Amino acid sequence: MKFIFLFLVILSTQICSSQIGESAKTPKKIDIVPTLSINNDFNLQDYMVGFSGGIEDLGFEWGARVGFNFRPFYKKVQIKSDNNIIRQYREQKYLISLDLDKRFLHFDVLGYKLQLFAGVRTGLLLGNYKGTKIDAEKYFVAAPFGGFCFNFNDVGYIKLGYMQFNDHLTNVSDSKIMLTGIINL
Repeated sequence: MKFIFLFLVILSTQICSSQIGESAKTPKKIDIVPTLSINNDFNLQDYMVGFSGGIEDLGFEWGARVGFNFRPFYKKVQIKSDNNIIRQYREQKYLISLDLDKRFLHFDVLGYKLQLFAGVRTGLLLGNYKGTKIDAEKYFVAAPFGGFCFNFNDVGYIKLGYMQFNDHLTNVSDSKIMLTGIINL
């Protein structure tokens, strides 16, 4: 464990020192382009897919997107209600979201840029239950995420990362893997 930590510290100092020299050579400028993306968030118990549109700043390497994610099937869930009663429903979820993220650090891998990214997905989580007139509770969510971004010459990105998404379900883990494809228009 000590060796892994030491390796990461040495690697990060090398990367940061190379980026400092790189940023001194080229001044950054605002270069905003519109984007479309396909979002996939999943773990072993759940899956959500969605679409979003927004902007990417290629100069300062940040992005903002408004999206709609949904679970493409009804999932059997357990909801804790009053008096320690747990009810089971078949539920479908929807998320209207705003994603904000920042890309940083540059690695050259086979002629493509590999970067790290971090951000947050905020929005309103909605849902309904099959066979009832009851809707799922509405929640405001703020899900932090981070991971690796594969940059294809500023034409598009593939982001692979981890997201901590609390959907208030007792039988579904809050940890999710996110896989997002972004195309600059």
